[in-house]
Amino acid sequence: DDLRKVCVNQEPLSQVFKNRSLPIPQEQTKVQDVKLKVKLIGRAIKIETHDLLGTFMTLTGVFSKFNMEIQRAVLDTREGTASNIFYMSQKDVSDITENKSHFLRILEQSLKQLIDSKEIVLKSPLTSTVPSKPTLVV
Repeated sequence: DDLRKVCVNQEPLSQVFKNRSLPIPQEQTKVQDVKLKVKLIGRAIKIETHDLLGTFMTLTGVFSKFNMEIQRAVLDTREGTASNIFYMSQKDVSDITENKSHFLRILEQSLKQLIDSKEIVLKSPLTSTVPSKPTLVV
């Protein structure tokens, strides 16, 4: 139901999870560093990382931050690794390609917050973090 609200109805994550928090499992606290592997294949972006609680929400939040639309997503987890494929518009893929180092840095910082936190809390921002036009420009 939450995925439908976010991906189909395009409700902000902060609204969907308002006043909710998720405790971080004990196993997740053993992870020390972000494992991140990103591949661009056509208009698909494959992101592999540790399978941590909140990974999918964090990744979709990064795309949302840059006002990018996820047209379809495929989630897969095996042996402690999350392998998520996001299908984006060609323009969004081009923006990511042109600013790949900045995009990877933002992804890594966002995932690092999952490792460093004791719980996942989504707060409503005081001001909108979504730019009026899609941009990854530094």
